[in-house]
Amino acid sequence: MRKHTGLLGVAVVAAASAAIVGISADAANAAPQPGSTGALSAKTDPAVVLVGTDLTATIQVPQPQLSQSAIQELTGIAVREAATGQIGTDTTSITSELLRLIEKNPDRYLSAGAVDQFTSKLSSYGTGFIVTPDGYVVTAAHVTSPDPAEVREQFAEFGLQQEARKVAASNRALFDQLTSDQAKEFTEAILGWQAKRMSLTDQQVTRFAQLGVAVAGFDKTAKGVPVTVIGQGAAYPGRDVAIVKLGGNTTNYPTVPIGTDADIHQGDTIYVDGYPAASTFFAATSQDSQLQPTTTSGQVTAIKTTDQGTAILQSQAPITPGNSGGPALSSNGVVVGLVSAAAVDANSGTQAQGQNFFIAASVIQSILNEHNIKPAMSLTSQRYNAAVDDFDRQHYKAALTGFQQAQNLYPGHPYAGHFISDSQAAISAGRDRTPDGFPTMYLILGVAGLLVVVAAAATLIIIRRRRSRVHVEAAMPTGMPSNDLVSQGAGWSPMPSQPVGFAGQTAFPQQPPLAAPAPQPAGYWAPPSQFDATDGAGR
Repeated sequence: MRKHTGLLGVAVVAAASAAIVGISADAANAAPQPGSTGALSAKTDPAVVLVGTDLTATIQVPQPQLSQSAIQELTGIAVREAATGQIGTDTTSITSELLRLIEKNPDRYLSAGAVDQFTSKLSSYGTGFIVTPDGYVVTAAHVTSPDPAEVREQFAEFGLQQEARKVAASNRALFDQLTSDQAKEFTEAILGWQAKRMSLTDQQVTRFAQLGVAVAGFDKTAKGVPVTVIGQGAAYPGRDVAIVKLGGNTTNYPTVPIGTDADIHQGDTIYVDGYPAASTFFAATSQDSQLQPTTTSGQVTAIKTTDQGTAILQSQAPITPGNSGGPALSSNGVVVGLVSAAAVDANSGTQAQGQNFFIAASVIQSILNEHNIKPAMSLTSQRYNAAVDDFDRQHYKAALTGFQQAQNLYPGHPYAGHFISDSQAAISAGRDRTPDGFPTMYLILGVAGLLVVVAAAATLIIIRRRRSRVHVEAAMPTGMPSNDLVSQGAGWSPMPSQPVGFAGQTAFPQQPPLAAPAPQPAGYWAPPSQFDATDGAGR
């Protein structure tokens, strides 16, 4: 199990979403009332994915060295301090003092020597959610395009570790005289000096999504799928939204519906679904558990806009690194926000609790509109979500049929197989409460409903024809050609485009001791990922 280092110094991210039942194409975007919070998570989880960015770069960094003048200055200081009793006269005391002086002011004493060049790799992670059956995914812009300054910082932190080991190895006799704390502090000083002088070239970026898929004989396994960025806004306080497309030809991915700003109000509860690093990659969890999104909830405390005009929600719902780009859902199971940022304590640099910010649904929709992407519920999610409701009602026979249909539509469905087993076990145990006559009763009701719809449509056509004749005869003078009346519908336009650039990360002036909310430029950072985005297989 590899160790992941999370960042809380700027702001955090992300969360989850929920899928909704729909039977007809017109009903696909309707939001049914979930039976419970558990049902909301059950419907949302299949469409929530981990979004990653693999970065590769060539690092050039000079080796530190002491010039003759630096050696003379340091020696003079140590001799004077030893002569006046400020330090001991033994070798260990003198060595410790020399290193302390270098550590305190490395720019004064160190100079650049030979340049080392090597290739380093990093991965950053966030959350996303699928919004169309063919695999368009919404996430945060700062997840797909990490801030260059943050990328450099992370390469310095992870990439220079091997340089630190090289320095320690080449000065083993010196380091052996130091305590572990002294060695650590000196190493950090050297790394800081090198980081200022490090250059990055040949940078390459590969983006991927990690999907949980069912595999015979296993609970779930990870599948890395390459993704392509279709469009994105600017990081917070801009429109911190990105749209990526999953590679491959799958047409029935699980999906989650996008709501509107009218679906959420101040005081309402939102539910955040996603992959926070601390729980996703906790060392003691199984791989199946690592593929399980985490749901948190909290009250919407304010509805605001940023200084760039971006509509946002402020909420107490907990988010941590890794949640970036994840969905925030209303109690009706529709996405009303996207995890983007959090306030941090200006003094400690730690996240301020309960001051978390989510990009509003209208902003998500505006980005989708700009790229002609229309969110829609997949048939997989329609069948699966209806089955979840049946399962909650203990209609296990009806649920079993629905889960089997969902699994047939999307064979890799990460949860349908578990529900099928649980439904079969409940039926065998005699706990099924499916109404008598299923599925015959449902078939009769369906046919009856279809007849009602057909009859109503036929009646409407007849009425329209009659009204049309009356209208033309009454409105058009004899002998004049009539103009065709074309319905314009109730069309609507996207929100005006928001500014996409932003200067610095100090929008939102806050009262001390809080600093401005800012994006976590990547959900969290780690050494290279175990997922190969080029061939879609785990490694």
